[in-house]
Amino acid sequence: MDYKVLAEFYIVEGKLFRRCADIVMEGAEKKEIDAYIVMMNPGSCCPKDDSTIKNLEKDKIGNKNNLNLSDAIADNAQKIVMGLMKDLGYNHVRLLNLSDICSANSKEANKIAGELSDYQSVFSEKRRKELDELTKEEAPFILGWGVGYKNFYKYKEMAICFLKNKQVFGYKKDNVNYYYVGNNYEYSQEARRVIKEQLKL
Repeated sequence: MDYKVLAEFYIVEGKLFRRCADIVMEGAEKKEIDAYIVMMNPGSCCPKDDSTIKNLEKDKIGNKNNLNLSDAIADNAQKIVMGLMKDLGYNHVRLLNLSDICSANSKEANKIAGELSDYQSVFSEKRRKELDELTKEEAPFILGWGVGYKNFYKYKEMAICFLKNKQVFGYKKDNVNYYYVGNNYEYSQEARRVIKEQLKL
């Protein structure tokens, strides 16, 4: 099974952000979203064509409902998610993040997240209409945003507040932390095992 990544990127004040990313099975007839997966921030996934990146002002983020996805190059985390999708029999997942800031270095992402205002998070109240539009299809939420990184805690809390009446799955450590699903360390492998068990596989 071959999967492709479609994403929407934008730039604010010289920094690259990603609004969301969809991983879809090529040639699949079923187009509906099978699950939403929420992680900390986009890693090294990047657009195949830089001309698709939009420059935005801060006050324009969240002011649009239409989604303009274009081809993207998958990073390692997304390739691991593809394996999880294969195990679950999923054709289509949507990746959302606590912060839209693109960085493959978690410590750097944590630092930048502390410097930016809440506009960086689709879970912030000011972007609620946008979030409702991005998650309008009925599907479970898989939480795998990781443990720690203090500047993300308030966005974890915002996400949990949004998700309180949703179907939520994940390998939970405590009230705000869910083990990361996107690498091959033992805890991440265990997180994926737990998620598959939760989804009755």
